[in-house]
Amino acid sequence: MPKDYKSSITAFCIKQCGSDEEAKAKRGALEVLRTMTKKQNVGSLGDSCVPTVTSLLDFKDAEVRMSACETLQYVTVTPIGKELCIKSGAVPKLTSNLEHTNKKVRLFAAAALMQIALLTAGKQAIIDAGGLSILTKALNDEDAIKNYALQCLTNLFSNPHARMAVRGAENNEKIEELTKHKDAIVAESAKSCLAKLLWDP
Repeated sequence: MPKDYKSSITAFCIKQCGSDEEAKAKRGALEVLRTMTKKQNVGSLGDSCVPTVTSLLDFKDAEVRMSACETLQYVTVTPIGKELCIKSGAVPKLTSNLEHTNKKVRLFAAAALMQIALLTAGKQAIIDAGGLSILTKALNDEDAIKNYALQCLTNLFSNPHARMAVRGAENNEKIEELTKHKDAIVAESAKSCLAKLLWDP
């Protein structure tokens, strides 16, 4: 696909996302942006792509919100994508979406935060957004969300302040209990999380 053609599609989708169009048009535009993000570096989609998607993380329509979270899940696969999400103010909104009533919103928000937490700046942004307490609550959620929350906490526990804030009998016991979870993936994530939580370098 020619570069100028891709740029035109991106510009149109960003315009649709930021317009007063119906939720359906926004969902369609987000789907195209998500597909393009999977196929190329998010940096090539232009400076306004991630901020525009971020602006939809608190949109009233749950499907639009879910699509925005899912798009950022793919954006955050790359280092530049993680940085753009932090810069655009996505972290507080993603963190808030961990408590949304729609489970897919929570799932994709948790997945994006797990990636963002790999960066030092991302760890701090999640901590500043009150993410530690919200992520520990997410350990009671459905298994896929629980797993992302465990992986995100494991990444956050590289920060000593995060370890100290979460470490305590109740949280330790909760994560230890999850090491025996029937889902092997959740159990392995819990083992890694507990080891990192109790780590004293």
